[in-house]
Amino acid sequence: MFKKVALGLSLFVSSVFAASPVSLDSLLSNFQSLQANFAQISQTQGQASQQVTGTLAIQKPNRFRWEVLQPNPQLIVADGKNLWNYEEDLQQVTVSPIGQALSNTPMLLLSGEVTQIKALFNVQALSPYQYQLTPKQADNLLKSVVIGFDQNGRLASLILTNNMGQVTQIQFNQVKLNPALPAKLFQFIPPNGADVLS
Repeated sequence: MFKKVALGLSLFVSSVFAASPVSLDSLLSNFQSLQANFAQISQTQGQASQQVTGTLAIQKPNRFRWEVLQPNPQLIVADGKNLWNYEEDLQQVTVSPIGQALSNTPMLLLSGEVTQIKALFNVQALSPYQYQLTPKQADNLLKSVVIGFDQNGRLASLILTNNMGQVTQIQFNQVKLNPALPAKLFQFIPPNGADVLS
């Protein structure tokens, strides 16, 4: 009888711990650099969905490279000081200080520190490896960000909802934690002839 009770208690405790969320702090602290491919689908109610694919590279602190390959090439680079957004088809570059872009750019959240995230967002665990971030400032362009990880602590997904009702789902694959990344990935020089807006 005692053995059955002990076994039942052991299974119960194990199931509780298995369902307990892994802290966002530890998941984001699990890597200093990251490399992955992504597939993104954006959907606004009443409109056709938009699909893009590309690559992601992150180097902490505050450096990332988000490159859309299909269907329309676009490059977003954070170099530690500025955020550069280059739209190749428009030959246009937009640049802004990272401090201004942090709350509206989810990739900057992933490449930053947990203290930065908690200063800007309320954090809620949705499941053991999934967290919802809700902006503390009501005028934020983002309504919520849901960050998902796999059981090995690798980034798996992002779900972004903005204040206009657009939902963007991003799935990551071929994720590499802590690869050696060349510094040039996080440098950007506007191409000749491109309009630079700030």
